[in-house]
Amino acid sequence: IIEFYILRRDDTEENLQKIAKLFSDMIDKIFPQWLITMKTSLLRPKLPVEAEEKLINIDKIIESGSQVLPHELVVEMINKNDYFAKLPCVCRSIGEYSDNPCKVASPELGCLAAGMVAKFLVQEGMGTELTKDEAIDYLKRAEKAGLVHNGANSSGPVTYMLICNCCTCHCGFLRPQAKFGAPGTKRSNFSPKINNDLCNKCETCVKKCPMSALFHHYPFEPDESDDYILFKENTCIGCGVCAANCPNNAIMMEKIRDDAVPEQLKLGDKSALEVLFG
Repeated sequence: IIEFYILRRDDTEENLQKIAKLFSDMIDKIFPQWLITMKTSLLRPKLPVEAEEKLINIDKIIESGSQVLPHELVVEMINKNDYFAKLPCVCRSIGEYSDNPCKVASPELGCLAAGMVAKFLVQEGMGTELTKDEAIDYLKRAEKAGLVHNGANSSGPVTYMLICNCCTCHCGFLRPQAKFGAPGTKRSNFSPKINNDLCNKCETCVKKCPMSALFHHYPFEPDESDDYILFKENTCIGCGVCAANCPNNAIMMEKIRDDAVPEQLKLGDKSALEVLFG
């Protein structure tokens, strides 16, 4: 697997650079077609660490029995595990090897693994063990940088074992989505709701949004009543990066739909765990 090859970093610099350039070209030329033909998106954003306490509303238009489900929150990965490991982002590592470094974050602010996946990566020398508190801090640093917590598009065990902290400039799933509309990441069931009374139009959310889904509607009215931040619903993936970074807590993530999530993520006729561990 290309990810393990890059993570081990035990080949020559020249070979790593060649593979990185090849893989980067694949992301632009092959991945979009592959993702468009997929029946199910492989990834789905998980809401930020403190979302349950600070960032969530339930819209009245969906069923009254609706609730925020464990697989929708990144913090549930922390709650369900006791062993954690960080590992460099393969996609941003590829960017560095191909002389195209990420401007959002370094490769070292990469993925977070938990449970048996974390133990495997540490044993193989590809991951660094973290305490639970360190894992929480790692996730917070990722979302403050503007990275999307992408987990498996699944409600099964694999969704609590690995989180990719993704940028749109290098991620093999978000980059084709941002550039070509290829659906590598399924939108979450949440959407930002902006409180214009609290919003001071600082544009932090506009700058941090990985999908460029937010924009400042500058006023035309004399009283500036039409001065506000808007978002493009067809572009937004509901990741919560805007809400996590709003300095005035003016953005809530509102649950507006109950799209079903597959219990198992399938790659061909195998589950994701079978692909990883045979």
